[in-house]
Amino acid sequence: MDIVYLVKEGAYNPELIYSVRSVCQNLPYNKIWFIGGCPRGIFPDMSHGFRRISNVKTKNTSKMYELICTIDEITDDFMLFNDDFFIMEQMKEMPARYWGTLSEKVKLMRKIYGSTHWARLLNEASFELLSKGYNNYNFELHVPMVFNKQKLADVIRMFPNVPCKRSLYGNVYGLYENGLEKPDGKVHDLNIDIFNMDIISTDDNSFKRGAIGKRIRQEFPNPSKYEV
Repeated sequence: MDIVYLVKEGAYNPELIYSVRSVCQNLPYNKIWFIGGCPRGIFPDMSHGFRRISNVKTKNTSKMYELICTIDEITDDFMLFNDDFFIMEQMKEMPARYWGTLSEKVKLMRKIYGSTHWARLLNEASFELLSKGYNNYNFELHVPMVFNKQKLADVIRMFPNVPCKRSLYGNVYGLYENGLEKPDGKVHDLNIDIFNMDIISTDDNSFKRGAIGKRIRQEFPNPSKYEV
């Protein structure tokens, strides 16, 4: 199974470098792909460019999902990564993960932050799923997720212009039935040093300045074969 990274534009991406190191050390795979960009200092097995269509991140991401489905060379089943996902222990497979429902997530976000753009997108996806008779479990977690290209393309056609493709896919194909209900591993706090989770995600600040970033750099000190 190939691993496909959605890569941010930029000249240098240390999070991506350490993410790939963690994959090479802890997860079996066929090839590593970068979709979107190829930052200085790291070269995957395969890459494919992407021309941004909007200043809105979610719109670009949706188009990148569509692009992946059209690339014949990517394995039919593939594992989707962001550049800030880190595999912290040996894993043989990647079960689907979810945490509660989209409705619960929206309610919590509105209580804490008010009516944000992301809460509106989650609510839209929840409404569309429920209106078509599906469940609305929340798969919008900062963890890798396995997709099938044909099934993903079918979901995109079924829900044109609807955000939150992970949750659309996970609910249409019932991935919650054999999935893992686990909280998100995203770390924003600079003082948190989590080492009891198999998958961790950072933001720019927590990776550069936080205890969790220090821990990740300690765990994966050796360059991968993809680094120059």
